[in-house]
Amino acid sequence: MILLFTSQHCTWCDIVKNMIEDESTDLGCREPLFEVNVEHHSHIAEAYGVLMVPTLVSRSNTLSGVPCQDDLRAFLLRSLTETIAERNEGRAAKAIRSAPRKFELRALLRTSVVKPLTASAK
Repeated sequence: MILLFTSQHCTWCDIVKNMIEDESTDLGCREPLFEVNVEHHSHIAEAYGVLMVPTLVSRSNTLSGVPCQDDLRAFLLRSLTETIAERNEGRAAKAIRSAPRKFELRALLRTSVVKPLTASAK
């Protein structure tokens, strides 16, 4: 998720928004973009430490002002990479959480309550 902090009177914000959309299309990036107007949602801007517009925020990455194409591309790639890593960590954590249950089931099957008949039981 990418947040674009803007203002109603910011002429550069629309330019940055168009740059993001063009670059995202070129990269095939499907990160959702949310525009946050700092005049209406100042509490969100404060929470993210935004001091100027336009500012882009994605997880631990921040980019303020009008970026050049290379900086914007790097920002989008970092955002996309972190999203993929986060998804993979989630899958790995899920596998790890389910692994002990599978192991416990195998252990229970090995120590089954049903015991083989011995020669003395005949």
